[in-house]
Amino acid sequence: MIEYNLEAVDIQKHIYGEKNLKTAVSYHNIAYAYNDCRNYEKAVEYYLKAIDIETSINGETQDSVAISYATLATTYENLGQNEAAIECRLKATEIKRSIYGKTHLDVANAYQCLANLHDRLRNYEKAIDYHSKALNIYRFIHGDKHEETAKSCRLVAFALQMVKDYQKAIKYNQKARDVYNFLLRTNSSSSEKMTSLQDQLVQVNQRLRDCQKTLDSHVETRNLP
Repeated sequence: MIEYNLEAVDIQKHIYGEKNLKTAVSYHNIAYAYNDCRNYEKAVEYYLKAIDIETSINGETQDSVAISYATLATTYENLGQNEAAIECRLKATEIKRSIYGKTHLDVANAYQCLANLHDRLRNYEKAIDYHSKALNIYRFIHGDKHEETAKSCRLVAFALQMVKDYQKAIKYNQKARDVYNFLLRTNSSSSEKMTSLQDQLVQVNQRLRDCQKTLDSHVETRNLP
């Protein structure tokens, strides 16, 4: 597969030259192939070549460039190059904001990806910040009584729990619980969807119990003579 893509890019370069979007597409295909083989160093090399062509032709404020940076971020993370991964996620988010504005679903999803990366790196304070930004956009788009809003509340709660801010974690878990209860009362979706909502409700109730138990334990410890 990689050999085929390398031959293809040589043909593309011969016909169209290096600085051509068709060549960039071929570079992307090579990068994907190297990613599949877990040869992440080579994948990075070709993602960067593709991004260089895309930005030189169309500039950075293109959705395709944002997607390229997001994919590159995942590859850097696989290499353990976490700072480079964060930088690429930030770049992707900035491009999405410049294209769509501050309250677009794509921007919320970009913040969510950035927050999830910080969660994996245990940078929970940063994760809280970006999860909260995503949540504000989801609430603006979907309102308070939406599954996406509930999911985002749970993610904020998880990060808060990790920094031992149990009171706030309980607050956000309660918000998620209320949404799931509302959706289960009012939703007429398929049985599969209802089962999914019930499962999420069970999970958030467990998180609530865990947070409350830990908080109560801390209160008891402080009150010891």
